[in-house]
Amino acid sequence: MFLSHHSEKVDEKNLRLPVNVVTKPDVQELRAHSVQFIDDTIEDIDTIVYCTGYKCNYSFMDESCGITVDDGLVFPLYQYFINANHTSMCIMGNMCYSMQFPTFDIQVRFFVKTLTNSNILPNKSAMLADIEEQAKKKLTVGKPKKAYFRTTSDEDADYYDRLAAMADITPLPKVLAKIHARAAWKITENFPLFREDNYTIIDHENFVVSRG
Repeated sequence: MFLSHHSEKVDEKNLRLPVNVVTKPDVQELRAHSVQFIDDTIEDIDTIVYCTGYKCNYSFMDESCGITVDDGLVFPLYQYFINANHTSMCIMGNMCYSMQFPTFDIQVRFFVKTLTNSNILPNKSAMLADIEEQAKKKLTVGKPKKAYFRTTSDEDADYYDRLAAMADITPLPKVLAKIHARAAWKITENFPLFREDNYTIIDHENFVVSRG
């Protein structure tokens, strides 16, 4: 079995893969019964399992919606999900490194609040300026445009608190972001065993971990 990937986050010594699994770089060419990798090695293959993620496609939207997609950068989304051109529209699911359901929860509650209180959101110019500022910070030289939506656990925690403060809504318990940060670290630290960790929430701030 061959595992082909290009993740800079994965430390292969911590993967602790079974002895029959060999890591490989990206695929260069698919042949009739074999694969050539970018290091010019060739291996016989009978089955390929794709785990390549997905690409954003909003082609079903009319141009009047004002949404564009450029190499994974969905624009212009204020706070990563509010359409700055039409604030009664939001698009969720682009923050690919965040804990999905809690993120959806606070985004939906924020969005619903903006529909009944127009004072929560800044004007269009301010929203576009904020998006541009965030893009300058995140899209440094060599980073793909879709990296705009990639956030760290610390950035997520600040983001959740910011949405709660802006809309005066109940914040997410901080313990959720802490668990997510610990689990994300454990994936690269000990990939084979990270799913065996059981997390017990003590209160809104604290948790304990036990091995299943």
